[in-house]
Amino acid sequence: MLCSEDYSLRQLREQDLELLLQWRNSDHIRANMYTDHIISTKEHLDWFNRVKDNPAMLYLIFEHRGQPVGLVNFTGIDSTNNRCMWGFYIGESGLPPESGTMMGYLGLNFIFEDKQLRKVSGEVISFNRASRLFFRRLGFTEEGRLRQHALKNGRYVDVILYSILADEWRDVYKSEVEDMLRRIQERTGVTRNVQRI
Repeated sequence: MLCSEDYSLRQLREQDLELLLQWRNSDHIRANMYTDHIISTKEHLDWFNRVKDNPAMLYLIFEHRGQPVGLVNFTGIDSTNNRCMWGFYIGESGLPPESGTMMGYLGLNFIFEDKQLRKVSGEVISFNRASRLFFRRLGFTEEGRLRQHALKNGRYVDVILYSILADEWRDVYKSEVEDMLRRIQERTGVTRNVQRI
């Protein structure tokens, strides 16, 4: 897995559940999810028990300087076709600029390099402009649109489909992550080397 001096990913643990539920029930995260009701503790524990040992699902905590700040998940992991879906969110505020981008880079590098998958796909509710820009920034291609696919706030909205292939990711990673880290270094004066752990 990759880390930097300030950022890392690690496996979701049971002791993360309380914080994860707090993030998931926050207004800014619920607004952009398919299911936007307040999740109960029982519902949350049932979800964790379903996913914790499921080989088709992988949930990773994104940390900044050792503190949990977000989640990256890979679902529908298909080893026959070497593909999966992914999702993500930042649960904490006040993080340095580029933190979300670093989360994306670490997650994609993990799934392509460590897990050796071939394709990652994602879905974004059409009004979520920030996530649409995030996908494009990471090198994803828009594959299509599911019209009136999700019920949000009493109306049906479109969902946009994105994907990136491992070869495309390697092209993005080699150039873009180095540029991003260089920008952070210039802005802060601190070197953040990305390395394998």
